[in-house]
Amino acid sequence: MRHASFVLAQIFSVSGVAFANQSAESLEARPSEILDLSVTATRAEAPVSRVPRSIKILKNKDLVEKEQAVSIPEALSHQSGVLLQKTARGQGSPFVRGFTGFRNLFLIDGIRFNNSVMRDGPNQYWNTVDVYSVDKLEVVKGSTSVLYGSDAIGGTINALTRDLLLEGSDDPLSARLLYRYASAEDARIQRGEVVGRSGKNFAVLLGGTKKAYGDLRAGAATGLLPRTHYGEHSFDLKAQGKVTAKDELKLAWQQASQDDVMRTHSTTFAKSYRGTKIGTDRERSLDQRRELAYLKHKHIFETGFLTNVEYTLSYQRQEDSEDRVRSDSTKSDQGFDVHTPGWMLQAQSDLESGRWTYGVDAYRDLVDSYRLNYKADGSFDSKSIQGPVGDNSTYDNIGAFVQDQYKVSKDIEVTAGIRHNQMTAKVDRYEDPVTKKEASLNKKYSATVGSMRGAYDLSSDGHGKLFLGVGQAFRAPNLSDLTRFDLARSSEIEQPSPDVQAERYLSYELGSRWGDSKAWQVEAWVFKTQIENMIIKSQTGEKTPDGKKFYVTKKNSGKGYVQGAELDGFYRVTPEYVLGGNYTFQWGELETYAGTSNQTKLEPLSRVMPATLNLNARYESPNDHYWAEVLYTLVRRQDRINSGDKLDNERIPPGGSPGYKTYGLRAGGSLHEKARLSLAWENLLDEDYRVLGSGVNEPGRNFIATLDVRL
Repeated sequence: MRHASFVLAQIFSVSGVAFANQSAESLEARPSEILDLSVTATRAEAPVSRVPRSIKILKNKDLVEKEQAVSIPEALSHQSGVLLQKTARGQGSPFVRGFTGFRNLFLIDGIRFNNSVMRDGPNQYWNTVDVYSVDKLEVVKGSTSVLYGSDAIGGTINALTRDLLLEGSDDPLSARLLYRYASAEDARIQRGEVVGRSGKNFAVLLGGTKKAYGDLRAGAATGLLPRTHYGEHSFDLKAQGKVTAKDELKLAWQQASQDDVMRTHSTTFAKSYRGTKIGTDRERSLDQRRELAYLKHKHIFETGFLTNVEYTLSYQRQEDSEDRVRSDSTKSDQGFDVHTPGWMLQAQSDLESGRWTYGVDAYRDLVDSYRLNYKADGSFDSKSIQGPVGDNSTYDNIGAFVQDQYKVSKDIEVTAGIRHNQMTAKVDRYEDPVTKKEASLNKKYSATVGSMRGAYDLSSDGHGKLFLGVGQAFRAPNLSDLTRFDLARSSEIEQPSPDVQAERYLSYELGSRWGDSKAWQVEAWVFKTQIENMIIKSQTGEKTPDGKKFYVTKKNSGKGYVQGAELDGFYRVTPEYVLGGNYTFQWGELETYAGTSNQTKLEPLSRVMPATLNLNARYESPNDHYWAEVLYTLVRRQDRINSGDKLDNERIPPGGSPGYKTYGLRAGGSLHEKARLSLAWENLLDEDYRVLGSGVNEPGRNFIATLDVRL
């Protein structure tokens, strides 16, 4: 990569001077900083106030009691720098700093969730992780490819489950029951979990969640949205124990499924929003299944070179199936099944030359894919060569990294790292877009990336910091890039593109964090991400047999940038009253293909987040017995859309996405020592609105109640 030699040379030249001045003690947290710790931003436990990144920790209490979020994507919807697009109910996909889908990385307890079948643009897979099973979400904005490899471009989100031993309880048996109801969502959610303990060194958790959604009622102008109902259920099991004083084991299993999630915008059941086109399909529904099992072993060293070593074995399975009935009554049934074994080895050393974190990780995707075609009378017609991606495929992803955190001087701390990755894609069977016959492929990719970040103490008490960072990122072509044969945007069919290469990115960040995290805090960031070799779609000039959709291929022709500013803060006026809010501004451009032309032109980056302001005023009673909050959101119009977004006319209104504003009220508190009730009245003025790029409107005036009982 053209930037690699320069950036890596700077990393090693600076680090070589600094190693001699570093002491492990400089990385220890101050006593006032031990309450909020992050593991995602540096892959080593560190106080959030000292992490040289834009990071937000969303705890279970905030997710469930205050936000009353029903999914992982919705839990992120009010964060600065994040736009939540919803193709359909149950199919939300956050845009983080201008990127979505497989250009953001999702982790579960540090295990890579992204696989080689995830497609371009907004996708639905994050919705299969049950938000009620998550103890906290760590949201790291910006590229983290050095730590986590491919895909970590816009942001990295880590869903961390409960640390049962850290809770310090020795109750032999405890339980939790939760019920949530929402009027405009017509949603009923139940959650139950039981925890058994043997002293303070062993615990087991078993939980389950069931979600039932009826048809959504949008704002007054649109009203009820038919065929937006679906069902979902999930289970989770976790066992955790200390084998010795220095050894800890974790064993976990998760399972989730969604049934009959309709992509209503592409069907005749859709309702037009501000001039959007009604789809032509009679039905287009998706089912999803996900499983994860893992074993973690961590060993602590009291002396010697190593501080700790952690080893992880994991297995994941992702199933996806889609039933589609076209306007002429012909039908297709397609899907894929991905099995992913993986392992990670990570170690840490606290030395005079700094806190070193290093490791290796490896994942292998085993993919089966199918498409069955049926005639209008329901009889079997044919079996395609492949499904959404190439059939009987494997995708290997292996990498190694090293990172050092060290002190250059009393006030300056620097973090530098490097990673090398190797990826191999083997496809036994896919449909060649030229010959239309069965073909195979074997592709290999490699990438080496580096990053360096600095933190400078602006005040002697540590309550003011300045951060500066530069980092490379990459995204290797996955099976979806290489072999996808499926619907893309509203008017396009995506064809296999076996010759694409890796995407490259270079990100710069400048930020500052002020405050003591209790009385007040202000955090401001500006960033710019340069884009090279981005895989973008180009129309081939051919149309489908019915003449309604264009075939598109993919090329490494995308070059551009996205930049923006984020401001977050709060001020505690009195011990009980708090004012808070955040503001986001983004701007991006990318060279894209317009129509069937072979020439690119600079256009707005697709679905850049419009200027957004979130404000809240909150009252908290002493000892957190009850609380109340007023919320206001203002989103400006986004009319900077490119030629591809204009073709996506089933989701994006002509001329772009209208702006909107919403008001809300929330309150909650203790009904009993072990029971808490949360209430919310959202969208008070019944605003009829849709988030940019979504295929479904947001709820109208919505009353929500959650009862959480601990036994």
